Amino acid sequence: MRDHKAALLEEIKAFIAEQGMSETRFGLEAVNDSRFLRRLPNRDVTLRTVTKIQEYMRRQRARAAAE
Repeated sequence: MRDHKAALLEEIKAFIAEQGMSETRFGLEAVNDSRFLRRLPNRDVTLRTVTKIQEYMRRQRARAAAE
């Protein structure tokens, strides 16, 4: 699980750098938790949450590409 969590964290950090957004904004918009990224290393993440995050990133990238 740690490898998956580390990969997810890296994916999210790359996304927020690419989008120019803060960790707080990402957490609020993706999972309604402003401290999500700070808490991620010490908590379990469900498949539902991972799916929600990936879907959020996909939608944001599509929106940015359409602009």
